[in-house]
Amino acid sequence: MRRVRRTSALAVFLAAAVAGWALSDLVLRHRGSVPVLTPWGAVAALVISGAVLVCGLAVRRLRSRERTWMTPTAAATTAAAAQASALVGAVVGGVYAGQLLLALLSPHPGNEPPGLDGGSLPPGLPPVVRGRFSGRALVRHLR
Repeated sequence: MRRVRRTSALAVFLAAAVAGWALSDLVLRHRGSVPVLTPWGAVAALVISGAVLVCGLAVRRLRSRERTWMTPTAAATTAAAAQASALVGAVVGGVYAGQLLLALLSPHPGNEPPGLDGGSLPPGLPPVVRGRFSGRALVRHLR
């Protein structure tokens, strides 16, 4: 089993970001709002990555012939899970980055998507993005 190269993970991340941006923009144009990405998906990914990290440290102890609870079969399973986590993490991160790109680089009038006007922001957007749109809506309202 080979390591996941950083260039491969970066390519997967960029492809997912472009696909996430394009699909979200398409949905936004046709439906008027984008599906909300909740923070719970990111929390689940962090929990899984923590479990893989703990198992990876046990594999490292097994390889250095120190005492550990890890068996060789579990070490192989951990290696497969680590590869899958690296690629799935790149995809999930790319989708979140694509949504962020959509929010920041929206081609709609006023640079603000119709579903993301200051009063109807999805709760799953990062606070920085929510603050940007809320600030734009406030400035426009005060004019």
